[in-house]
Amino acid sequence: MSEFSFDFEAPLSEEQMLINALNAVKAERSELEASISAKNDRIKHLQAERQRIKMEAEAAIRKLMEEELELADEIKPTKDQLRLKAVEIQNLENELRLYYERRDRDAAVQEKVKEFNYKTEALEWHSKAKPHQLDGAAILALNQRCILGDKMGLGKTLTSLAAADMSQSKRLLIVCPSDVVKNFEQEIKMWAPHRPAIAMYRMTKI
Repeated sequence: MSEFSFDFEAPLSEEQMLINALNAVKAERSELEASISAKNDRIKHLQAERQRIKMEAEAAIRKLMEEELELADEIKPTKDQLRLKAVEIQNLENELRLYYERRDRDAAVQEKVKEFNYKTEALEWHSKAKPHQLDGAAILALNQRCILGDKMGLGKTLTSLAAADMSQSKRLLIVCPSDVVKNFEQEIKMWAPHRPAIAMYRMTKI
């Protein structure tokens, strides 16, 4: 009769199975933790480095801002002076422009006056007119539309007649009170005999 021997392992209890499963999971977790441990350390190092750089950058920015404010305070008076100089330059440029305009206008007036004198030098009034009358007549002739406001006795009639001749006006209409019509007629004959004068008094209704 042969003999047979069998090695039968006793079945694990439920408790042992759970313990084995738990240990296996813990081992796997340990392996995973070990695999990322170095990277975690690197991350912590990078975070610390980033924080250090951030603090240094903030400190540098504060220093730059302080220097910027100091420089701004230092140059403020100069900026104020520059603004004043800009206004002064603008005023001087305006004055210079006005000067050139006056100079050019005066030069044009002088040329016109010479032209007027040349055209009127043979007329009766030319040799008898005073300087202020010649100047006034030239201004009237140049501007065409003016008000002659000289005081009484300065020779407004002669000035006006001279202006008319300088501007080569063909006909003149003089409106005045009836009691000075004769006076105007006489002055025209005296100063501008080349101009025929026709006196017209107030018409009476029929």
